[in-house]
Amino acid sequence: MSWFIIILAYFAAHFGLYVLVLRHQPRFIEERVIFAYHAGSAVLLTVLELVLWLVGAIDLATLVGLLSLHGIYSMSFLELWSLSQGGYSLQILDLIDRSGAAGAPVALETLCSIGASKRAGRLGGIERLGLIRRDGDRVSLTSAGRTVASILAAFAWAANLKARG
Repeated sequence: MSWFIIILAYFAAHFGLYVLVLRHQPRFIEERVIFAYHAGSAVLLTVLELVLWLVGAIDLATLVGLLSLHGIYSMSFLELWSLSQGGYSLQILDLIDRSGAAGAPVALETLCSIGASKRAGRLGGIERLGLIRRDGDRVSLTSAGRTVASILAAFAWAANLKARG
């Protein structure tokens, strides 16, 4: 049980570091930086836990449990971060709220610009990852993009997700 208390303390420190320091850093508004923060932590803990298992300090069930807890922690954090950072509805509500305490109306064009900005940011991100290429006003999948799209389609199929048009 002490290993689980140690891992929970580690998660508290990891989360606390983000909340108190890292979230104020400009780089930590980028999705890939947040992902790297959690992936690096997962790799570090995996190596440490494997060493502890190899020297007999923990058993296999504890190793699997600790790694699983990290997966739950990171996936939960990343999902909540993504929702709070990328929520189109949240940005619309924030913009309307900032328009004035008197509830001054906001032009629809302003709200449309949020969507255009989000689309441009998302396209730029997946282009930097090498998943798409631009050709003028058109985009197409790269080889890596087709592979990722196939994997995601397999997950969607397995979860019985239906595309919404």
